[in-house]
Parts: sequence; structure tokens; C-alpha cells
Amino acid sequence: MKQQSSTKLKYLAIKLRQRGYMFSEISDQLDIPKTTARQWAKSVELTKEQEKLVDLRLSAARAASINKMAKLNKDRRVKRDEKLLQQAQKIVSSAGLSISHKQVLCATLFWCEGGKDVEAGIQFTNSDPVMISFFVNLLREVFVIDETKFRALMHLHEYHDSVKSLEFWSSLTQIPKEQFHKPYIKSHSAKNQRPDYPGCLSIRYLDSGLGKLLKMIYSELGKQRGVR
Repeated sequence: MKQQSSTKLKYLAIKLRQRGYMFSEISDQLDIPKTTARQWAKSVELTKEQEKLVDLRLSAARAASINKMAKLNKDRRVKRDEKLLQQAQKIVSSAGLSISHKQVLCATLFWCEGGKDVEAGIQFTNSDPVMISFFVNLLREVFVIDETKFRALMHLHEYHDSVKSLEFWSSLTQIPKEQFHKPYIKSHSAKNQRPDYPGCLSIRYLDSGLGKLLKMIYSELGKQRGVR
């Protein structure tokens, strides 16, 4: 294209403009500066149809630019998250938690998500299956547990299948189905159903002594970290 005469290039620029090409596209097509493309073709009087073509091409170019930027941002986030995941895995694998560390961790979870009245034992409520499973398994791992003292109550919406929910939560927690109370059913708008939401589970462990111990652990932790 560079070897062509400027007269021919100008002719082609005008023709492309009449076909609805943007100045940036004319620049790319003819391998000329955008300023030159604009200078040569800006005097072209476009019909309404030609103006529509320019607008359509401009909209398409903007959409492509937005999509390109979105992809670049997504790629950046993916790379960032990969590095963060590697960092998290390194932290967890190198933690070397002792039994006492895990007991403090269990008490801290209870501090955040557990009931504060421990006279009837431990109550821990959450809708995140990972959180529920982690707490229950940690409790079993670092304390002497009587499995018969576990109780569970599902908080479900009207659209939930209570049989499937019971199967899910019982399997996850390894608490026998017969130790589950009758589920609490909450009314819910049909417009806002969440197919992946398993409901909320409230776990009780009927041992006030263990409940008080967890509370004392996190209270001592708070005192040693300057919380009065």
C-alpha cells in the first residue's frame, strides 16, 4: 500500500468512507496515518444510510474494545488469584498447627459464628457447608466428643426438598439423620430462589462444659491480644 500514489490512496480513502468505514479503519486498511485518513475523507458528505453504517461500525468497535479490556482484566485477575492461591497453600502447608493451635482455631470459629449462651452447650450456625464441615471436624479432632450429644436443625425455604437437604447435611457433618430436629421452614419469594443454596444449618453439641471451655479460650485469646 505504501508504494501506491497518494492520489490513489486518497481515492480509496474516500471510497471506504462512503462505505461507512471509520477513520481509524481507513488508516488500518490503507496503512496511512489516521490524521491523513481524516484529512482526505472528512469532506465526504455521507447519506443517512452511510451515517448509519459509520455509527454501526463505531458501536461495534467500542463493543470490541470493551470486550478486549474485559478479557485483559479477567486474565489479570486470574493470574493474580493463581499467585494468591499459591501463597495461601504455602501458608497452610507450612503452618504446622499443634493440637493447642487447632483448639484455639476452633474456639475462634465459635467466637465468630457460635451462640454466646453456652449454658445448654455449643450452638454453631452457618449456611456455608465448608464452614460447617470444618468446624465440626475440627471439634472432633481436638476434643473428646460424644457423638450422641450432637443435634442439628435445618433452616430451609419453602422451595427446598427437605429429604434431599437432610441427606446432604447429614452426609456432610456425619451426624445421623435421627439426631436432626424437624426442619424450620421459612417463607420465601418464588422470584428469588437460589438453586445452589443448601439452606442454613444450626448444630448443637449438648455439653455446657465444652461450650464454656471454648468461650474461655477465645476470651483469654482476646485478653492476651489487648482486648479488655
